Amino acid sequence: MGNPSWLESKCEKSGNYLSTVLQVKEGKECTVRLLKNMPVKRIWKHACRDSMGKFLKAFCVGDRNGCKMCEVNNGPKYKDLKPRDRKFPLSSDYVTVVYVYEEKRPMILVGNEVFKQWDIMSSRVDKETEKNFDVYAHDFSIVRDDSGGQTKYQVVTLKECEFTVEVTAEAIPSIDSYIDWMKSNIERVSFDAPHKMEEKGGDDPVDPKPSFLNNADQPAAKVESKGGPNKALLDAAFMAITKPFDSTSVAICQQKILKERLANLGEGADKNVDLDHMSDIELVKFMSLYKEETKNIK
Repeated sequence: MGNPSWLESKCEKSGNYLSTVLQVKEGKECTVRLLKNMPVKRIWKHACRDSMGKFLKAFCVGDRNGCKMCEVNNGPKYKDLKPRDRKFPLSSDYVTVVYVYEEKRPMILVGNEVFKQWDIMSSRVDKETEKNFDVYAHDFSIVRDDSGGQTKYQVVTLKECEFTVEVTAEAIPSIDSYIDWMKSNIERVSFDAPHKMEEKGGDDPVDPKPSFLNNADQPAAKVESKGGPNKALLDAAFMAITKPFDSTSVAICQQKILKERLANLGEGADKNVDLDHMSDIELVKFMSLYKEETKNIK
């Protein structure tokens, strides 16, 4: 087959960045390496459908910034439903760039499960050296499993080794291009699509564990606020966790709130303990717990 024509080579292709997003196929393994100089960003999105009924992920700008999907979710028809049962379920993804050995190039990695497994690994301490596991010192194999009707990803740690591949700045795909594409999907959302829209796979918007994801971009208060509890209390709680922000302490306090909620209301109680799903009393308790939990953090 000959070289592409001048027109083909010059014509901008819609969504061309997709070739830089890693897609792990069922039953296949991908060997990757985390790049030390790359940030981990956290983005919030809605699970939606377009006018043709195809699934898509649309960027959430936050209800305080006029997100139309949040506006529908907070309407009288859906506001009392669990977040995953609303018209446009809200969840988050982590995004970074990894080197993919099979592709011989850096690619964008998007998701939750893989990142959380790395996060758990990074908190482990070697008994002999008393040092934390270094996720940047290993290659990893990512395995996809679609059995049981749900997509899952398993991260396998390979032997510690030095990363010797030279990666130029020009070869690194832009994370912002992925985010821009997510924003462009907002225009494709069909508000007439039937309810409900569920996304297959592990995209549960749970606060991360410590260390590896501590530096991930944190969602702004405006993204998470959906108008449940008293606005002043909610704003105060968001301010409380930003001065300082410590994801470990947030997770610990959320679990304490959940434990108390289940003790009072039973196992049938809503298990979502994001700030905007707490009652006014729970928010006050959460702020007190968080202040105590982080009193030694500067």
